[in-house]
Amino acid sequence: MSATIHKLRNFTLLILFVWLMVIMAVDLSSPAPNYSDSLPDECGVNSQNCSGFGMWYHRSDEEDAVVFSGTQEEAMESIIEWVSSRDRMDILHANETTIHAVETSFVFRFKDDLVVHTECDDGLVLVHAYSSSRIGVGDMNVNPTRLSSLISHLQEVDLAGQGC
Repeated sequence: MSATIHKLRNFTLLILFVWLMVIMAVDLSSPAPNYSDSLPDECGVNSQNCSGFGMWYHRSDEEDAVVFSGTQEEAMESIIEWVSSRDRMDILHANETTIHAVETSFVFRFKDDLVVHTECDDGLVLVHAYSSSRIGVGDMNVNPTRLSSLISHLQEVDLAGQGC
């Protein structure tokens, strides 16, 4: 094996090793919050790594909760369908009214939490959502974009359900 190929192989292995160490460090420094018993707090006033609509309004195109045109059960099914359609997003916890999912970025495996909560109010099904990066001070606008995608999905669903 020539010296050039040997150096190239060693350099490639070094880069791979460093990349794996970065991924491990990111994973260890960002444990999953437990939203199975309680909902997340609001985003900080100046937070640039968190977004929400409804009860968690912050950095989102939609301020109010989204009114869903079906039953609460259909809303939850629709949200699960949307989560399942996304690459690298998994549900960590779900019950009758709330879903906690995590989406993992492709290269560095950063984890972002998504919490979607539904409630009945005056016969309407309201959907609130919160999306936050676990680490860092900014999110390169991925959390507001994720919520815009969810809002679009919820508004496209046309069901004959009667609400609550």
